[in-house]
Parts: sequence; C-alpha cells; structure tokens
Amino acid sequence: MSEHAYYDIAVVGAGLAGVCAAISAAAFPKTRVLLLESASKPLPYTKTLPFYDGAINAVDPAAQGRQGIFDSPELFMQQTLERSGYRASPELVRELCYRSYDAKIWLRNLGAEFMLKTVQLPGSGFPRGAYFRDLSQFRECLLKALLAGGVDCVCSASVKQMEQKDEGWKLTYAESSGAIREVRTLSVIACSGGFVSDDRICSFHDPRNKGLRSIDPTHGRSADFLKALVRNGAGCVGMDFLDYLTVLNDSVPTQLRLPTQASVLVSRDGRLLAAGLDSVERTEALLSSPDHTAYALFPSSMTENLPKAQAQAIWRVFSIGEAVCVHRGESVQEGSFSFVSEQFWRTLTADLSAYADRATRMNERQTPALPQWIGSEKLMLVKVTLVKQRTLGGVRIDPHAQILNALGSPIKGLFAAGEAVGGVHGKSCLPGNSELAAVVFGRTAAESASHYLLSLKKLKDF
Repeated sequence: MSEHAYYDIAVVGAGLAGVCAAISAAAFPKTRVLLLESASKPLPYTKTLPFYDGAINAVDPAAQGRQGIFDSPELFMQQTLERSGYRASPELVRELCYRSYDAKIWLRNLGAEFMLKTVQLPGSGFPRGAYFRDLSQFRECLLKALLAGGVDCVCSASVKQMEQKDEGWKLTYAESSGAIREVRTLSVIACSGGFVSDDRICSFHDPRNKGLRSIDPTHGRSADFLKALVRNGAGCVGMDFLDYLTVLNDSVPTQLRLPTQASVLVSRDGRLLAAGLDSVERTEALLSSPDHTAYALFPSSMTENLPKAQAQAIWRVFSIGEAVCVHRGESVQEGSFSFVSEQFWRTLTADLSAYADRATRMNERQTPALPQWIGSEKLMLVKVTLVKQRTLGGVRIDPHAQILNALGSPIKGLFAAGEAVGGVHGKSCLPGNSELAAVVFGRTAAESASHYLLSLKKLKDF
C-alpha cells in the first residue's frame, strides 16, 4: 500500500459485521474497499466457536412452515423489544427483524450451510434459530467472498485517529511493527469490536447507576477508534448491565457466586425488601438502598449440590466474612457480627408474616407467595451489593446505519454496524440476534455508503 492510499469505502473492524459490510460494498461496481483489522487475521474470535451463538435468528416461512411454526417479522420485533426491556430503538429493531430473512438468504448465497431444522435457541423464547452446519466452513466462505470481491485487507492495523479532509476522511493507523500509516477515504464504516464502556461519553437510561461500583476491567477504556468517532461528533447511547455480588468486608465486593437470585432481600434493620424472583424488583430495591447494599436470606440446602471447591469457599465465607448462620427464631450464634440483633429478627418475622398474609389475599402475580423454605430450614444470611458488571453501548445510528450526532442528525460519510453500535439490543440480547445484527446492519451500512458515493458522483457531474 502507498503512503497515502485512496479508497471509496474504508471498513474498520473485520469481525462478522465488518466482513459482511466489506463483501457487500465490494459488490457495487468500481468501488475500492479497504478492510482494517487490529488483530492478525479477519474474523478474530478467540473462543472455540468463531461466532457468539453459532446460529442466527431469522423469520423463514419455508423452513419454519415445514415444522408447523407460525412466525412473522411483527412477532419477532415484539419479542425482541420485550427482551430489551423496551430500551432498544424500535426503528433499529424493526430493521433487524424485517430484514432477517434477507440476511439468511444472502449468507446462503455466499455458500453458508445451515442445519435443516429450525430450533429455539436457549433463552430465545421462540423457534426461529438456524444453526450453521459447520462454523469453519462458514468462516471460509466469508473469507473467499472477501477475496473474490477484491477487498484490500490490512491486519494488525489499529486505527488511532480520524479527521475530516475535504469531502472525505483521513484515517491514521499503527501497524504491529510500529509504523504509522495514513489512508484517505470518501466514507467510513465503523465495525470495530469492543463496546463503549466509558460513562463519560455514553448516556444511560437510569442516572442512579452512575453511583455504582464497576467491576469491568475495561471500564473507561473504550477503543481508540470509537473515541475518535466521538471526537468527530458521533453521539453515543448505552446502558449498564448490573449484577449482585457478595461483600466480604465493607469495601471489597467479590464475584464469589451465591444463590442470591432465589433468595429474599432484607435491609440492615430487618425490613423485607424483595421476596419474589423478579430481577427488576430486586434491582430497584438495591438501587434505593443506602450504598446499594442489602442482605440475602436463603436456605442452607441451596449449597448442597455445589461443586466441592465452591461449597468449601462458601463455608469459608460464612466463617470469615460479614455473614451469619442461624435458625429462624433462635438467637444469633456466638462469633457472628453484632448488627444481627433480636430486633432484626423481630422486624423480619413481622414483615414476612405480613407479606404472607398479603400474598394469600391478592393474586399471585401481584404478590408472589413466599418461598416454602421460610420457617422450615436453616437459613443463611450474607451481605450483597449491586455493581455495574459492564456497560454496553456504542455510536447512535439511524435505520440506514448512518452515524448520528448528539442532536440526532446524520454525519456525512460515517456509517456503523456490529458491536460499535448502541441501541440495538437494549437490556438484553436475544441469543442469535447478535449475529443477525452484524449481518443486517453490515449490509445496510454498505448499501448506504454506496448510495452516498453515488450522490457525490452526481454532484461532481453536475
């Protein structure tokens, strides 16, 4: 490559979204396409499987119809929005669901082979998943399409800066050898991996989350290229994913797993905070508690089937951490911490009794019944806190994959797809939707970039 190479479209990131974008862009006549990847090869996945779920969701009338499955893009959209907690962009979800069938057919035309049976992916809630027959074969067909399209692929190239030059963009990237290169391009498609994890440039749906401790080692260290997009006006959107951790002392939460999901949450003074299994109720209770902490009450039987190493760790926690082991109605055992007093148990007993009475009078959906182990088993009590597990977000785009600024206006010549995008999945991503979003918005970004190039050509001709 020359010192100052010129391209029509530069795709940054050679994951699934970037590869699909590059293949689609190269299909347009007389379009020079560059693919930049920071890893040593395209599709650089470190797990055994080269793709997250090894499958893709799609509304496929023929495949689903053979199994008597009725599906529609409208139903797919509704279920995706529900899974997102209605925090995903409806416009982006509509694009995702209504183009799912086209995406699957496009992959099949490239040579991808799917299993014949449509399945319900674990956690997806509906049978519209299609597993790839052979993931290695799928990867090979994508790489062959890149080669056939004449895409210039530069690996071990980390984009550090970008700036607008005339009617295009100048990208500066560093090679593994340390050499600094520049490339000029009329348009850029951002498909770089690594979600935005910096809460200084990412807007959240709940401001209370900003006071939570983060356990994500990459928090605040967003990819250089994503930061470069922000410096050039790209708006960001994202949200926090929260988790419950035990607290061994007053300052350090640990990721030692305890069965808090099936426990009863109580406050420091014994008040009942949450008794059902609704994670939203638990999250709200902890967000409203002082220091975002509470105490999880659960039966000792929950630890019986754990692996030996985990069971020993839990018992060790009970002996050295801020936790106690008692029978309901009995006094606190010797050696436990002083905060658990007789008043604590009197308050808790009264709250549990009142809750049980309310549950019998009202519909179970409104007030779930107390767990049966209350009052019949040896109980465990351990301090838990709400923490910020990770922040998933990215640049804002419209349904045409154009990058938007903070005011919602498109930035000329900038497009995005894949993990660089925020607002597609919201609170939770349906299994199989991650791959689908990469293919759909990778192709959409390439189409929009090509139309943008066509508009530039028409302007020049005029």
